[in-house]
Amino acid sequence: MGALCQHDGVDTSQNGRAASGDAPLLADRGVGARWWSLDIHAHSPTSFDYGGLDGTQNNDPKPTHKEWIRAYIDSGVDGIVIADHNTYEGIEPARAALAQLREEDPSLPMLVIFPGVELTVTGGIHVLAIFDPQCSAEVVQETLTLCEFRGARGRSDETANVTVSTAAKIVAERGGLFVPAHADQRAGVFSIGQRELQALRDHEHIHAVEVIDDSEIKTADRWNWVPLLGSDAHHLTTESHPEPALAKAPGTHLTLVKAETLDLKGLRLALTDPAESIRRCHRGYIDPNEIDHGHINSLMVNHRGAVETYRFGPWMNCLIGGRGVGKSTVIELLRMALGRTDELPAGVAEDLRRFNPTATGEEQWWEADTRIVIKYTKDHRLLRVTWSGSDPERSTIELWDGSQWETQSGRVLDRAPVRVFSQKQIYELASRPQSFLTILDDMPSIRRGEWDEEYEALQLRFKSERNTLRQLRAETEKADRIRGELQDVRGRLQHLEDLRATSEYQEMDALEARLHDSGSAEEQATDIEPGLVRVCPGSG
Repeated sequence: MGALCQHDGVDTSQNGRAASGDAPLLADRGVGARWWSLDIHAHSPTSFDYGGLDGTQNNDPKPTHKEWIRAYIDSGVDGIVIADHNTYEGIEPARAALAQLREEDPSLPMLVIFPGVELTVTGGIHVLAIFDPQCSAEVVQETLTLCEFRGARGRSDETANVTVSTAAKIVAERGGLFVPAHADQRAGVFSIGQRELQALRDHEHIHAVEVIDDSEIKTADRWNWVPLLGSDAHHLTTESHPEPALAKAPGTHLTLVKAETLDLKGLRLALTDPAESIRRCHRGYIDPNEIDHGHINSLMVNHRGAVETYRFGPWMNCLIGGRGVGKSTVIELLRMALGRTDELPAGVAEDLRRFNPTATGEEQWWEADTRIVIKYTKDHRLLRVTWSGSDPERSTIELWDGSQWETQSGRVLDRAPVRVFSQKQIYELASRPQSFLTILDDMPSIRRGEWDEEYEALQLRFKSERNTLRQLRAETEKADRIRGELQDVRGRLQHLEDLRATSEYQEMDALEARLHDSGSAEEQATDIEPGLVRVCPGSG
């Protein structure tokens, strides 16, 4: 439902600086369709029953249109359909109040006002007529006149002189969207006869109905009508309602519309694909505009004095265009700035040599003052990658901290993990069976870098354990050798022990004892002989 990439030409003579700027631009939020919150049934203080019970005259003081508009802005609603009972008189006061609020505070969030009316037709059935925000309130007045409403303006208890079918035709002829109001409640179309409902089902100008009770959505589906939801609120807050449990207020009941712009054309287009573009929501819903995945916001190129900016949608970063419009050039600029040129297959890389950071002289397409700036959102933070022709082999990366850009460390291809594929590259990759697995390996969710680091750590651990094992094996072999020598010694000792037990050994042992005794006696005799000579000198 819209462009996925938008190109803006920038005249530097008027802007004086590149589109990268010192602060993020509003455009960095992306282009293309997004979800808008719309209250398709909002009563202003102009309705006779505002501030009281639905359908009952309220004479108590009512809030001003300025207070009423402010309540919707504060609730975070993107747009409202002013659908007062049978009158257009609340539209211009609401627009004037919004203009005054915006003049007082230019940073006020956007609020789109659709002029409309809740019309009471024959049978007391309530229907909504919704017109484009650019329409004058007079279109509602003309619709009321053509529908022959002659009752008191602002009241719901008087009826126009046309049927639902005729009113739908009149609204469509005035360029409006016709939606039966609170179809499953009092004064809703579900209460009419089956034959009449069948006729309305085939009506060319009725495509949606307002359904209040979630359980009645299946009824709308049965009649091929898209179920929508509005607040039908008559109070600024739920606390001010006489019955808080049933209270409706700004922001409590909404229809989410997926469109490029919040206008009647966008709403009509969304109704053609309700499964993807329409959601009924109550206060506290999860905002579908919240984006968790990383995405490119914009690409700015400053070359030879000209500045071009390309803005991308956050849900699908791609380039769409005819042949020869420069898609390939933009892709290669992205690849070069993001440090991905070495991923090109050899054949393709040679054809794109002029975009390689190592190109020299006449090969390169850039000049020293050429700059490429990419803004990239990751983890809800905005990064800025800047490539310069004066240093083509290195890109810098910065983080927006809310007030300024801070220089970051690390590689660009890790901090901004964007894979870039051209048509030629895809053809080349298709011829290699392992290409897809290589791409998967490089996906951040696969955490290939962490796996590689862990694998390297395991390799080092394996080598260390293997060295330890070798040392243990050497020590084991040494211990085994010593155990063998010990066993030999023990064997010899056992052999000696066995010999000592034999009779021969015992006889030899006794002989050695006798020889030892004889030797001792001889030594004693030898020692005694000199003494005898001294005692008996002439006895020799």
